[in-house]
Amino acid sequence: MNTLHEIEAAVAALTEPQQKELLRHLEERFRDQKESTQRLPLVPPSGDSITQEDIDDALAEPAPSVRPIADVFEGLSSQIPLEEWAELPTDGAEQHDHYLYGSPKRTNP
Repeated sequence: MNTLHEIEAAVAALTEPQQKELLRHLEERFRDQKESTQRLPLVPPSGDSITQEDIDDALAEPAPSVRPIADVFEGLSSQIPLEEWAELPTDGAEQHDHYLYGSPKRTNP
């Protein structure tokens, strides 16, 4: 059986109980296959065991592609001219609903 048509013909030739058994078998096989690919290996591909030191080192150092949010903000904010910063409202936190949604400004008691 080399083609899908041949496989379908062979399945059609089975009795209904045989077809149901084949379906159960395939479902179980694919479920087991999927579960095995979702599990993390206990030993890395190198074959060496993972030590507590390896775990501690991995947890202590941030991934090289991860930048602290303060650095991201500083990089972005440095691109905005000082004149633009001067135009921002000074009551932005207090009146955020007004600036975000257009609701009336709140009056301070």
